[in-house]
Amino acid sequence: MSKIKRILSIVFVLAIMASVCIIPASAAVKDEEVAQPYATYCGECGGKVVTITTWENDWYVTNHQAKCTHYPYGYDRIYTRYGSKKQKCQSCGILQGDPVQVTQTKRECHGYN
Repeated sequence: MSKIKRILSIVFVLAIMASVCIIPASAAVKDEEVAQPYATYCGECGGKVVTITTWENDWYVTNHQAKCTHYPYGYDRIYTRYGSKKQKCQSCGILQGDPVQVTQTKRECHGYN
């Protein structure tokens, strides 16, 4: 009985070793598919680069209304604001790349039962 246990344990260990060696090779990805690191660092000073959003205006009501999502009757007002998103070094303050224009919208419920 102990000889069968020994053979089964050897087969089991060999199966685990084979899976550890084979699976990572088949799961390899191309360079462009590799995830980028979470933090970006400044090319000038090595400081951490953060994203800053600056809003150009306050919320304003658009002419667009939508059917209320909370109640069976009424509409929601749609508010919009525009801004720009920039990447800036926390240490030296240098802007990284070009600003990106962003739009944000929100709904205000004016529905009723």
